[in-house]
Amino acid sequence: MVSLVLSGFYLPKKYEKEGELLKDELFSSGVIGTVDKITKKDDGCVLQLNTDHGKVLVMAGAEGLLLKLGNTLKISGTEYLFRAASNPGQFDEKKYYYGEGFVYRISAKSITVTDSGYYVFKENLRRLRDKMSSSIDASFDSEKAGILKAMLVGDKSDLPEDVKELYKKSGIGHILAISGLHISIFGNAIFLLLRRLRVRLQAAGGISIFMLLSYGLLTGFSVSTSRAVVMTVLSIVAVCIGRSYDMLSGISAASIIILTLNPGQVQAAGFLLSFGSATGVALFNEYIKVKNRALKAVVFSIALFAVNLPVIMCFYYEVSLIGILLNLIVIPAMSLLVPVGLLGAVFGAFGASKGALFIYGSANYILEGYELLCKAGERLPFSSVITGRPSGPRVLIYYLLLLLPFILSGLKERFSGVSKDDLFRKAMMELFPVLMTIGFFVIFTRHREFKVTMLDVGQGDAIVIENSNGNTYIVDCGSTSVKSVGKYRLIPFLKYEGVREVDALFYTHLDKDHISGGDELLASDEIRVKRFFVSDYFDEERSDAKLFDTGQVLRDGDMSLSCLYSGEGGKDANDGSLVLLLKYRDFDMLLTGDISSAVEEKLLAAYPEGCDVDVLKVAHHGSKYSTCAAFLSWCTPEEAGISVSARNRYGHPSEDALSRLSAAGVSVRRTDREGALTFRAR
Repeated sequence: MVSLVLSGFYLPKKYEKEGELLKDELFSSGVIGTVDKITKKDDGCVLQLNTDHGKVLVMAGAEGLLLKLGNTLKISGTEYLFRAASNPGQFDEKKYYYGEGFVYRISAKSITVTDSGYYVFKENLRRLRDKMSSSIDASFDSEKAGILKAMLVGDKSDLPEDVKELYKKSGIGHILAISGLHISIFGNAIFLLLRRLRVRLQAAGGISIFMLLSYGLLTGFSVSTSRAVVMTVLSIVAVCIGRSYDMLSGISAASIIILTLNPGQVQAAGFLLSFGSATGVALFNEYIKVKNRALKAVVFSIALFAVNLPVIMCFYYEVSLIGILLNLIVIPAMSLLVPVGLLGAVFGAFGASKGALFIYGSANYILEGYELLCKAGERLPFSSVITGRPSGPRVLIYYLLLLLPFILSGLKERFSGVSKDDLFRKAMMELFPVLMTIGFFVIFTRHREFKVTMLDVGQGDAIVIENSNGNTYIVDCGSTSVKSVGKYRLIPFLKYEGVREVDALFYTHLDKDHISGGDELLASDEIRVKRFFVSDYFDEERSDAKLFDTGQVLRDGDMSLSCLYSGEGGKDANDGSLVLLLKYRDFDMLLTGDISSAVEEKLLAAYPEGCDVDVLKVAHHGSKYSTCAAFLSWCTPEEAGISVSARNRYGHPSEDALSRLSAAGVSVRRTDREGALTFRAR
């Protein structure tokens, strides 16, 4: 608890400034630090450098692989700050790396070794790890080798992205990391083996602890590994000194140690899931007494799902229901896979390749079984459900309901003297199912409101409209400055909002900066798009789309989307854009695509009565050829949103357009400065 309070919302003190670079393309002439970790990548390697002001991530070439742990380096290159997420649901690079203790990253131009001294033991462990990885590579195809290396030695550099996604969606992604299960199997197996060989108790304990710490160093000491090592070491120490081991005390000790060394971990998904799982196991082990092994496994699988559910929803916005069943098969099989895999890797590392191949036989079958289970589970309806991110109060209420039986049984035991086991069993039978039903209702229920979000997609447009009845509409999504903008910005945002299907997707026109992300969404099987519309200008170019013609209106309760212009007679792609008027009760917003002032004048002529709106989506990212003064007088917006990249070669938004908006008294908001812009009905 003390370490949780001390951690607060940790940020390294030296680099708290927001932005992409420490300075504009700052070139560092000499960052000095000691190599603490080397990770191989396709185009070179990544170094973890310990410096006087914190850990630094160094993007290096292949020459970095020749370095040794403990070498002191002088790095010259470009220094970058980690980027904060600019959209809800987007991966927050800044939060993640600051949580890991890194202060910035460097793209190295030159690396000079100033001291060739190195950590002999750590370096030998790294070489052993490399040999174990090579042994696995030589014995399995690339896919299975990537999985096994991630499971056994913490090397995820060759783990295929599609396999990682398959395991995650199936609810068994946790086995791709060094977890408490691995450590407990490894540590306890060594300790029991030594005791069977009649090694003295204290000596067996000392050797086991040394091996555990060495394995932790070899695999990189992730949060889950660190927790499990501390807890397993404490359990061995307890046996050696003749004391009982309390799992909850072990969890507390591990959390204090980890958060004291790195307070930022308190906000990390890995920390919360690892400690949540361990706490769930400890509580249910103490209170639930089930003799039947199969029934106990089912109860524990459901219990761990319930404990981790809010954390999974808060970080990943979707949950795997099939994972409850798959873990009943996967976790017991790990008890064979981990020792067999480690034994084979060690045999292979020391040159016994034939013995390694023989040992690996069962590991190969287990991995094939995992893949078959995941693919079979994927075909089941509702195997994975998009939930959205729950609010803080809902998470708090959920956990209070979850803990209520424990609290009540403890209080009643204190005041009545009745056995807590009897009380808790009764509470679980009578109260827990009701409380969990209420808890699931609380955590899964979302408050729906009307809002319009202009996502930050760099140089491009992406507008998501959410109606109060739960329906969702998208107008454009594309970018010329952000790669895979649909995968990394649009789809995560939709999941964050709990959107499982899009009622209609509109392309104002077919330039890449308006459609690249939308095409990714259409090709994805994660979120269904029910209807797809384009302007008259491009009607024949997209056979999968329907025309949204001038005068056409799409109605949805209190909301309507009207087409004021459908590109008829447009001379180019930009002037062939759809122009849409969004209305929701007293809220009005004009969506203009990339039209120029020539089309703006057509709108003035076609609708002489004017178009009084609250918000204007500024055309063509603030081009000087759009948003003329007469047009602003015609639509009289109070606010304007500009979707634009901080660095673009077009000079958007232009000073001319900004001056005209200012002269008209319009409040301007920009994605390059604020990130995603949200507009709500008053």
